[in-house]
Amino acid sequence: MNQESLTIGLDLINELIDKRRIRKEACKILVARRHNSKVKPRNFQKGDLVWRMRNEVKKNEGKFSRNLDDLFA
Repeated sequence: MNQESLTIGLDLINELIDKRRIRKEACKILVARRHNSKVKPRNFQKGDLVWRMRNEVKKNEGKFSRNLDDLFA
């Protein structure tokens, strides 16, 4: 009786793992669809002017940061 219930349990574990894998993939698809619906597509060509964040400015914000004139000179 015990061995029989163990084998049934093992079979059910594989089915549960498959169901969870399917649910996980479905959730990933839903999240990707929601994200992609809110993203504005942008196409840049070589030579286009774009805004770019400078890492030095972003990292050194605060009381003792360097002046912006020193960074861009």
